[in-house]
Amino acid sequence: MYNPATRTWEIAYGYTGRIMRFEARKQEDRIVLSSLEDEHRKWVFAKIAENHFHWQDIMVQQDGEWQVNYDLYAKRME
Repeated sequence: MYNPATRTWEIAYGYTGRIMRFEARKQEDRIVLSSLEDEHRKWVFAKIAENHFHWQDIMVQQDGEWQVNYDLYAKRME
């Protein structure tokens, strides 16, 4: 759901008895979802095109470095 006050999208992702809540913003050519429950977790969608995108599940370390937990390249099937 779009929140005009913060100019962000509020997103809920549910799976097996759990819900993760995110706030999404466009940052340059990426869409970055920041977890509302864990300030160190981010989901990043990049290289978004009509037929493919790149997704990463990231944990931000204490020193600010990004550690990639999952790295997925998706392509539309015909």
